[in-house]
Amino acid sequence: MQIHIPMGYEMKDGKVYVNKPQGEVVIHIYREYINGKSLLHIAKNLKEKQIPNPNGNINWTHGSVAKILENKKYMGDDFYPQIIACETFETVQTLRNNSKSKPKKVSKDIDIEYPIKPKNIYLSQEVKSLDRLIETTPTKELIYKRAEKIYLESNIYNIERSKTNDC
Repeated sequence: MQIHIPMGYEMKDGKVYVNKPQGEVVIHIYREYINGKSLLHIAKNLKEKQIPNPNGNINWTHGSVAKILENKKYMGDDFYPQIIACETFETVQTLRNNSKSKPKKVSKDIDIEYPIKPKNIYLSQEVKSLDRLIETTPTKELIYKRAEKIYLESNIYNIERSKTNDC
């Protein structure tokens, strides 16, 4: 049976222990995130320092940092010793949830607004009636009328009509 051991842990004789150097990296990741660093910034920093990731290479991504930040095992349980305090873990989760719900502003100089639907400026009565139809919730009767109109205007109706006139 193969068990995936998260970064910061090692297994000896069937028991899991804290791997000190990797445990320090885990603590560093949590500390950096609490101090306002982004997942991408933390990943770049670890890559620049050539710190190996859980797979043993130095190719860190924001996704691998995120997985470490969301892993509850770091709080400790019956199998894994504690690396991160529960309060620290909860603080990080709160920060992550808050950052996901906030829209990111593109630039300080650009303020994006959704366009307001323009008033109907068409004079054609037909277009006005179409606008009214679009803005209302369709009823069964309206749907059947639309289908009938489409059918009557289609080539299928014209072909069927021409066949009946040939007899």
